[in-house]
Amino acid sequence: MENRTTFEDSDDSMMMHKQLVIALSNNIYGAIIRVKEIHLNTSSQTVHEHANSIGWGFAQVYDSLLETILGITDSKLEFGSIRPNLPEPTNLTQILKILRMQVSRTKEQLPGEYCNAIHNILDEFLVDINKDIYLSVNR
Repeated sequence: MENRTTFEDSDDSMMMHKQLVIALSNNIYGAIIRVKEIHLNTSSQTVHEHANSIGWGFAQVYDSLLETILGITDSKLEFGSIRPNLPEPTNLTQILKILRMQVSRTKEQLPGEYCNAIHNILDEFLVDINKDIYLSVNR
């Protein structure tokens, strides 16, 4: 009986991790929308191109995160799970800083032993976000 309880606890834990990744993905998707608004609103060619590149990069991370957690949990994404959470700021640097904080918090809540692949994606994403913050400030 102990093995069954441990297995069920593990399944519950993995579903909790899935929900954390979905929540972060909704933050990323909201950031994509806000960044695309900046991309289409700016009169600066530099900001326009940088925002466009960020939007595409975020979309790749979004897709990679969700496909990875769905593979880890051997599950599908339930309809209605995609609910973009748009950040309030309309300043590119502020959006990036908010997203960096959200990524870091999510990473802390996911145990490495179950989610090494997710950690790798998030680590690379943090490198890109930090680079994008630098570029958004130094344009």
